[in-house]
Amino acid sequence: MRYSNQGSVTGTRSLALLLSATALLAGGAWSAETESGPFGDASTADGGPECTVQVGSGLLKQLGTLTDAPLECSNAWTKLLLGFHYTRKNLTECVEREERTRADQSSNNFCELLLDDLRRQMRQERQRLTGESDQRIQAVQLELNEEKSRSVQLQDNVGAVQQELTKLYRELVLTNVAIGDTKQAHEYYQRYLKRQKQTDLAPLYEALIRFVYRKASHQQARVDSLLDFVRHLGDADQKLAIYRLLKVELDKRPGTESASHSVVMAFDAVDAAAAGPNSPLQKLYLDTSG
Repeated sequence: MRYSNQGSVTGTRSLALLLSATALLAGGAWSAETESGPFGDASTADGGPECTVQVGSGLLKQLGTLTDAPLECSNAWTKLLLGFHYTRKNLTECVEREERTRADQSSNNFCELLLDDLRRQMRQERQRLTGESDQRIQAVQLELNEEKSRSVQLQDNVGAVQQELTKLYRELVLTNVAIGDTKQAHEYYQRYLKRQKQTDLAPLYEALIRFVYRKASHQQARVDSLLDFVRHLGDADQKLAIYRLLKVELDKRPGTESASHSVVMAFDAVDAAAAGPNSPLQKLYLDTSG
């Protein structure tokens, strides 16, 4: 059939109209029997093939909106194919954009997976290192505690040994005074003083007096040894401390031997007090000789 669109149709191409054109391609039936082209104008061909398009009125109306110019049979099919081409091109580009977006999203998802796995590995490594560090710290702390315990034990042992050594020096002083070995007695006495730092010597002096008078059969000889030991002391205060204790014991035992010992003690006291007439030793001498 022949047709022409006499009206002036205006509008814009849209995806919906192009899809309608595609539907027209699929729903319409056309036939062309000429070698020169699929369309021909019946007004210019005598008995030749005509452009035959079987479409509904609705599709024909939509086809007419694809162009602003009047739709002629000579260019109807070309317009239709051109519309289909652009529709396909637009759809292809849309699909490609969607595929690129999907690929980018897949790439992003893959990167996220890699990052998550890396974070997981880092957490595991940090936990492992933290655990090993804690174990090493605990081991070092345990070793330090053991060393501290051993150090405390050693200090206790050293303290106990020092106390035993001090007691040993004290016993050696007493023993050597008793046997009359003044030289050895003074040697151990000096060692004893270093440990006692010359403080709290009264217990030693009291022990000397008790040791001298412990056995009556050895009293005289031991008093002589004690007097010899005291005479060789260089410290006047130490001499005075021992002489005072000894004078108390001599006064308890009046007699010839005690008197002779008092005289020896008095002369040693006055000799030691020669540089200081008002010294306590001078007073002791006066008390003893009186």
